[in-house]
Amino acid sequence: MSNKSHYTKRWSFRRRAFYLLLTPILPRIIRFLFQFEVNGAKNLEKFPEGRGIIFCINHQSHLDGFMVISAILTPFGPRKFLGFIASGKILLGTLPGRILLTLGAIPIFRENPKPTLDYASKSVLEGFAVLITPQGRRIHRTPYHDFFSLAEEGRAGIGRIVLTTNGKIPVMPVYIHGSAEALRPGTIIPKFGSYISISFGEPLDFQQYSRKGGWSESKTDFFLNAREISNNVMHSLRNLFLKTETHYIKLLELKFNTKIEDITVSSKKQKEFNKFLHKLTRVPPRLIEEFIESYYQR
Repeated sequence: MSNKSHYTKRWSFRRRAFYLLLTPILPRIIRFLFQFEVNGAKNLEKFPEGRGIIFCINHQSHLDGFMVISAILTPFGPRKFLGFIASGKILLGTLPGRILLTLGAIPIFRENPKPTLDYASKSVLEGFAVLITPQGRRIHRTPYHDFFSLAEEGRAGIGRIVLTTNGKIPVMPVYIHGSAEALRPGTIIPKFGSYISISFGEPLDFQQYSRKGGWSESKTDFFLNAREISNNVMHSLRNLFLKTETHYIKLLELKFNTKIEDITVSSKKQKEFNKFLHKLTRVPPRLIEEFIESYYQR
């Protein structure tokens, strides 16, 4: 199948009809089944349908794609279409993957990612929105672990897309909280009622990478600059994480009476500590904030 056949404007009538039928329903289902919260909606509203944008998320769960769709697409978001890059193995080999394919997912294969990255570049230049997971895989963990590792995990794919578009398309960091707890690896049925939030950060401008005549992957500096862009995106994603998880971090520091980076737990207490982290992830921020306020009022 050629790349052109993936463009939404060339979808079959049946696929387009299914997409238009399901996408207005899915956001309502998500809000009914989960405690779902969207932060930074004003940043999202800056990019209505017809304006190209690249969304970059932290990837924790098979639920992530559904959550992003529910925040970005109508009736609650400003867009009608969203293409998102995901593992071809997952999309073609699992039921959630097959559903996501119908909802606009674009398979990418580790052995040859270039066709998919080129497709994404063409799409955003035509005014579409494309979602990419710069970590390249699901990483099931808590915000505590994101504090230490998130900024260092980006792959060069997002940088390659930015350079292929000659720096014309902005990138928006998006942080997802709680999806790993709602659908843990090896499970099929999510924990309905779980708290999940999605936060949209300030868009990043990469016009400084615009080059007369564009970029070519055959040039020696292409991948060096792609890596630099990816690192920039991941550090922005971590900054968004710090803003999103303020109360979570503060509660941990209160509990252990030290900065989060200085928390130490003995090997005997590690299992108990991890259990506590997973439980805390499922608590909505408003409840954490209420607890912190009551703590200082004692």
